[in-house]
Amino acid sequence: WKIMLEQVDPEKGTPIFRNVYFENITATGAQTAITVSASERSTIDNFHFKNVSLEAQRPGTIQYAKDWTVENLRITAANGEAVKIENSPGLEL
Repeated sequence: WKIMLEQVDPEKGTPIFRNVYFENITATGAQTAITVSASERSTIDNFHFKNVSLEAQRPGTIQYAKDWTVENLRITAANGEAVKIENSPGLEL
């Protein structure tokens, strides 16, 4: 996974990420399964996960996500924790 949203000077604009599809993905041996860090001003919208399996040391965090769909998403963390979800109403993994 790559960093998709970095801090940007507001004078340069606000990045927007939406309508992204992840399908038929398997990842193993990662340090962190998922990290989504957006802001109230620029949420991560309409991400779709279908048949995705992630195995990592840590589950990760999701902040400011909106309108995600999840079908057969499995996140397994070696430390036994669940993904921490903040400021993302209605999001369930």
